[in-house]
Amino acid sequence: MVRSPSCIVDNVHPMNVLLLCNPTSGGGKSLAARGAVARALVSAGHHVTERATEPGESASAALQAALSQQDVLVVMGGDGSVRGASHAAMRASVPVYVLPYGTENLFARHHGFTRGIDQLLASLRSRCVSTLDVCEANGQRFLIMASVGFDADVVAEVAAHRTGAISKFSYAMPIIRTAATWRGHAMTVECDGGPPRAVPPGTLVVANMPEYAARLDPVPSAVATDGRLDGLALPGRTALGMAVAVACCWLRATKLLPTAVRLGGRELRIRGSQPFRFQLDGDPPASALPVCELVLRVVEGGLQVWQPVQQGGG
Repeated sequence: MVRSPSCIVDNVHPMNVLLLCNPTSGGGKSLAARGAVARALVSAGHHVTERATEPGESASAALQAALSQQDVLVVMGGDGSVRGASHAAMRASVPVYVLPYGTENLFARHHGFTRGIDQLLASLRSRCVSTLDVCEANGQRFLIMASVGFDADVVAEVAAHRTGAISKFSYAMPIIRTAATWRGHAMTVECDGGPPRAVPPGTLVVANMPEYAARLDPVPSAVATDGRLDGLALPGRTALGMAVAVACCWLRATKLLPTAVRLGGRELRIRGSQPFRFQLDGDPPASALPVCELVLRVVEGGLQVWQPVQQGGG
């Protein structure tokens, strides 16, 4: 069932705001901007608690505890920061607002979040909150999309050589190294317990939202409030074949790929002819080890998201 946002206009009520900053996002720009954001919130009458992002389950539990007396969680970071905070925010029933400082910022792009402080203050006054689907991949949360294939192997290569903050240029050499030897393998997918369905060797994208890196958006039909996942298996046994599939996504012409397979359901079970890697919202999973099976599903409940007020000139 599609969920509708609930909105309350309130120009006076101060709120408790937890400002969560990833200090490495944007090459340190998020950390530099944190002070100005905090001062603006305090000047507007809100009570602000500042906190830095930390990895791991213990950090998520600590964040959940810190959210117990908060009205809103403002995340200064990218898609990984939002995903990392989502479990704690969901369990604490605290809505999330995003100031995008990541590499792609797909979550923020989809919802219209900007770095604008005026937009943040106006949005907090509007009190317009939506509830979005949250998904799992072998028990690990994701919000935007998961995939298996060429892009997942590139993400693994980036992570293996990462030494600090990354940018879009950080993907250039990993793409070249991956393309030199990459080969797609056969996969099957079960949708909602149905019979296994063969999909072509290549890349399988399963989306909760339509956004994807470089605006390729291979699954534009994905809706984060409909309680289901939408998938597209793009054919390509080699990097050259995947380049053709990527070009078709770029041109919004995936219908030109006759062997592409569209999938959907509340739960998708992927099995490979060989162990494979996967990625979640552009990041590798907790373990770098390949898997033989990947179960993707929509979890019960949802993530509350504070909807940004759209302002002229952003």
